[in-house]
Amino acid sequence: MKILLTNQSLQYVGGTEKWTYTMAKCLADRGHEIDVLTLMEGMTSERMVSFARIADKPLRPEYDLILANHGTAFYRTRETDGFKVFTSHGPTHRLEMPIGGADVYVGVSKEVVSRRLSEGFPKDMLVITNGVDLTDFRPPSPRPIRDVPHVLVACKSAEAGNLVCAAAEASGCTVEPVHYLSEPVWDMAARMRGADMVVGAGRTAIEALACGANVLCYDMRSKPHGPRTDGWITAVNVNHLAQVNFSTRAYGNVCDYAALVKLFATRPESGTWQRAWAEENADIQTKADAYLSLLPKQDPVIEPDLTAEYEGVSV
Repeated sequence: MKILLTNQSLQYVGGTEKWTYTMAKCLADRGHEIDVLTLMEGMTSERMVSFARIADKPLRPEYDLILANHGTAFYRTRETDGFKVFTSHGPTHRLEMPIGGADVYVGVSKEVVSRRLSEGFPKDMLVITNGVDLTDFRPPSPRPIRDVPHVLVACKSAEAGNLVCAAAEASGCTVEPVHYLSEPVWDMAARMRGADMVVGAGRTAIEALACGANVLCYDMRSKPHGPRTDGWITAVNVNHLAQVNFSTRAYGNVCDYAALVKLFATRPESGTWQRAWAEENADIQTKADAYLSLLPKQDPVIEPDLTAEYEGVSV
């Protein structure tokens, strides 16, 4: 099939940028012809040119399927034919607000869908949660045994990340900070495999679970409210936190330096449940299947059996 994906930016390595890369790569590996529309090229788009055509407008008049993120990018497909699916990745950001013109509307969490429903649009929105490449994001084999735990800090807020680094170091851990803007890292899977603990939110949390790491769901999603946490992700709370896409909005506990030090002192033991959860709930292959299943079913073409019509006819 000919498939178009849209995303406002492929300049950095944010959540929707990695979603677009991962989905496009998965579909391209299945033999589909992939185009990607973005308004801002960069670090992510550069890594997609081997399996997708990148442009700031549709390159065909018609596609079999259009997977659209962000109203700004989706608007550029208004004169392009195809079955259109708009995905909303967050509850509040303007880019995530659905606009008209799609055949199906999707949210990446129950929280997102509930927010859209409360706004009155659209009423039949579906939930398809985030997926990651499980062949890339996988546990290390074997997992290193350290006397000093290693913490990968991947908060979206630089201020929150600095606070975590200070608390982790004070707790006797080694620290590796990364940031999608100031210190972008493409191969996050390798960094996560080398970490005992990962601190972050959203897609970062899902990727870290796939790598079998302990994950502290923590970030500062809005400056007026300060840093918030949903605590350590455990086998008991993981499905509850997934309903808000690991955004720290499930409990939203205020978390200052002293609270972080206490959290590091009560970190859970390593286990195997994280990978098992990711295999069941966050496989990009399953998510791609879910999007492809939205396409209208085509009635099979039945060729008539004309054998009887030609019986006895010599050639």
